[in-house]
Amino acid sequence: MNIARILYPVKVLGPGNRIGIWLSGCPRRCKGCSNPELWEWRSEFELSVSEVRKLIMKIAAASSVDGFTISGGEPMVQAEELAGLVDCLKTVSGDILIYTGYTYTSSRIWAIRRLCFLTACKAFITHVKTAILRLLPN
Repeated sequence: MNIARILYPVKVLGPGNRIGIWLSGCPRRCKGCSNPELWEWRSEFELSVSEVRKLIMKIAAASSVDGFTISGGEPMVQAEELAGLVDCLKTVSGDILIYTGYTYTSSRIWAIRRLCFLTACKAFITHVKTAILRLLPN
């Protein structure tokens, strides 16, 4: 898998103390993307599902993990490996959120969607992000 970062605790991308996993690689290249630094596939980010599992288990053994949030880049570009990772994550918590720019009609989604608590599927829309940011207090 091409994983740019794994962070704990993440408290803003879902409820509780979460492990955030950001995958690298995205062919979509949406204008206004919040993570354009994760568009490129980078060989130094390459980890096996087994290596990621070991890192996750190490965090879970030392801390309370309420869930996982997976973002990117575009996680569904690595759908097959992601499905294997999600199976592993479920042994720690079934609260798994995945953010993707693909829609529910995409064949990439179906194998993973059944494994997750929530899959946020929607193409990135810059004017929606801007409208939400305007509503946030300074």
